[in-house]
Amino acid sequence: MEEDPPTTYSDRPPSPPVEDKVETPVGSSPKADESPASTTSNTELAKPNMARPVPAGGDFELFTTLLYWPALINDAENTRICGFPSPWYMLKYHRDRLLAAAWNFGWHNVVTALQSQKSISMLITMLMGAAQDVVGALQARDPAINPNLVQIRMRITISESSEINVQAFHIPQSLTITPTITFPVGLLDPETALKAATTKPWHVYIDSAPTLPSDVTRFKTTSRDDYMNARTRAGILTFDEPAEVLLWSSLPGENIMEGSITNVYFYREKRGGWVTPTTFMEDMNGGAGGTAGTVRRWLLEKEYARVGDVSRHDVKMGEVVWLSNGVKGVLLGVIAPIVSADNQMPLE
Repeated sequence: MEEDPPTTYSDRPPSPPVEDKVETPVGSSPKADESPASTTSNTELAKPNMARPVPAGGDFELFTTLLYWPALINDAENTRICGFPSPWYMLKYHRDRLLAAAWNFGWHNVVTALQSQKSISMLITMLMGAAQDVVGALQARDPAINPNLVQIRMRITISESSEINVQAFHIPQSLTITPTITFPVGLLDPETALKAATTKPWHVYIDSAPTLPSDVTRFKTTSRDDYMNARTRAGILTFDEPAEVLLWSSLPGENIMEGSITNVYFYREKRGGWVTPTTFMEDMNGGAGGTAGTVRRWLLEKEYARVGDVSRHDVKMGEVVWLSNGVKGVLLGVIAPIVSADNQMPLE
C-alpha cells in the first residue's frame, strides 16, 4: 500500500481566538444523539479512571487514519456524520477520537485546538493539500487517471505541543474500498455473511501471548510496540495482507481487546447478536483495553452491534467475525490457527 513516498503536511495550529465557540469534549456512545446538520457535538466525554503512564521509549504522538474518497461526497450517511458533504470517511469521528485521547493524556493545548469550532476546517485544509499532491503525482504519471476514483489512506498525527502532521498514501486499485464496506446496511449473521461474501474472508488469528492493557492500547498513539509484536508473532508481514491478529488481555478473564489494526465483532446469539469488546467509552476502568474506533462507534450508534466482553477461551477456530477500521470500513474474517514457519504445526 505504501509503494510511493507519502505526501506530508505539517502545521502547529494557533490557540483559538477568544470569541471562538468551544465545544464540550466529545465521546462516543452506542446511542449518542448526533445532530445531522452540525460538525459539533454536545456528547460528554467519559474521562477514564485509570493511570496515564508515558509510553516506554520516549515521546509519542496521537494519531488516527482515515479514508479519502471523492465518492463519499455523495454519500448521505457520511454527510450526516460530518455535517457537510465530505470526501473523508467519518472525518468528524476522527477529530473526536483525537480529542478524547488528548483529554485523557492531559494535553491541554491539543484539547483547546481540537475543541475549537475551526478544528474541522483546519484539518480539512491540511488533508486536502496532501490529497491533492497525491492525485497530482498520479496524474503526472498517467494523465488518464480520474481523480474522482482515487482512494487515499490519510494519517493525522498530533504532538503534545499541538504540531499536526498529515501523511497520504495512494491505495492501489487491487485494494479498492466499496460503498458496501464503508456503510453497510447491517452486519449479516455468520452463515449468511459467508454465503454472500464476494471476496475471501480475512484470516484472523488469536495472539499467542497476552498484552497488558494500558493507555497506549486504549487510545491510538504512535507507541505501537504491543501491536507490532502481535503481528510479528502471528507472521503477518505487511499491512496489505488480508490477515489480522487479535490481542487479548493479561488481566483475569483474558478478554479479547481488539485487532492490531481493527475492532472486532463476535456473533453471540444469546447476547443479542454481534458483540464488540468494551472500551473506555463504556467502562470508566478502561474496558477490555482496546480502542474505541470510528467505524465501531457508527456500528454501535446504528445498533448493528452491542458492547460485551469475550474471553479468548470462548473464541473458536473457524468462527466468523466482522472487523472494522477507519480506512478499510467493515470486513469479514474467520478465526484461523497460527502456523509455524514450516506451515505444518499450529503454534501453541
